[in-house]
Amino acid sequence: MSWRNPHLWYITVMMMVLAVFYYLPGLNIPHDLHRSLFSIPVLYAAYRFRIKGVIVIASISMLIFLPRALFISPYPYALIRPVVFVVGLFFSGFFFAVALNTIDRRKQVGERLRESEEKFRAMAASAQDAIIMMDNEGNISYWNEAAERMFGYKKDEIIGKHLHKTLAPERFYESYLKGFKKFQITGEGAAVGKTLELVAVRKDGTEFPVELSLSAVKLKGKWNATGIIRDITE
Repeated sequence: MSWRNPHLWYITVMMMVLAVFYYLPGLNIPHDLHRSLFSIPVLYAAYRFRIKGVIVIASISMLIFLPRALFISPYPYALIRPVVFVVGLFFSGFFFAVALNTIDRRKQVGERLRESEEKFRAMAASAQDAIIMMDNEGNISYWNEAAERMFGYKKDEIIGKHLHKTLAPERFYESYLKGFKKFQITGEGAAVGKTLELVAVRKDGTEFPVELSLSAVKLKGKWNATGIIRDITE
């Protein structure tokens, strides 16, 4: 916390005003109600400076309450109530600061994910090879521009369609079904982690040879597949 920070000055002014009114004679305001106003700078400090701010402002609040409790109040055990109140102030500010830190971390994670997605999309868009993703149900979930050029399908017409029924010859479909059930559960398969030469089908029905590199990735607890496909037609 730097003294050049305007928020620190706002808190300082609030604390000074509250301290003056706390000791100002002639005010018919219950002390507990007056002390509750100190929660405003504590929560503001939590918002701007997190836990460090809470510790500082709660400690200053205790120093403000002490003289009245020790030297002015006629009641026995007068120190107990302000101590309990400051402890309550501290924990309210502490948990508020922790909640804010959690929100900040989630925002940072979300920003990093968005940055990663943007980088991936930029790389995939400029790639010469087709990049296709398949979800756990066997449907196409990602389709880059190179895939559009290679297969003839636009992204909006191919997303959600069954990959093997759309892009593979019908004669290979039964063998695909045998291995796909295992992939859904374990993420393993005969083609996973390998580079294979296969036959694919374009939108117009023509077959052509391709080189496929396949990998498995677990998203939201389910196995998905990412394939990089190269047209090896001579």
